[in-house]
Amino acid sequence: MDIGIIAKRYAKSLFAFASENHDEQTVYQAMLNLVNSYQKVEQLHPTLLNPVLTPEKQKAILLAASVGDGESVPVSLSRFVQLVVSHKRIEIMPFIAQSSRFTAKAKKCSADGLSFPLLLTQKSQTKCGISLRKR
Repeated sequence: MDIGIIAKRYAKSLFAFASENHDEQTVYQAMLNLVNSYQKVEQLHPTLLNPVLTPEKQKAILLAASVGDGESVPVSLSRFVQLVVSHKRIEIMPFIAQSSRFTAKAKKCSADGLSFPLLLTQKSQTKCGISLRKR
């Protein structure tokens, strides 16, 4: 089966579970943090795939990358990460995290901020801001 389809199904399940526990916004922010962690720390994914790491260590690393050290972890996210690790789906976690951004948008979760692949002029930034406010 296609990795994208699997990742999207996991992301939908995560947000359905988070919705039941009233954790949607917190889980959404944690998944955004995880996407950022994967982008900023190039060795995160290879480290998680290291066969020497125990499942407990993998879970701890994923939770630290998503919520940070010392922060409270939503129950929904903790149980979800445990499921992903126990089913040996850790290799598709970057895709799940990325898919969760789109799944959450469908559920009306949001975060502030825009990212563009290139530098925008002030005029273009203003246009984008106006069109987003209209939505």
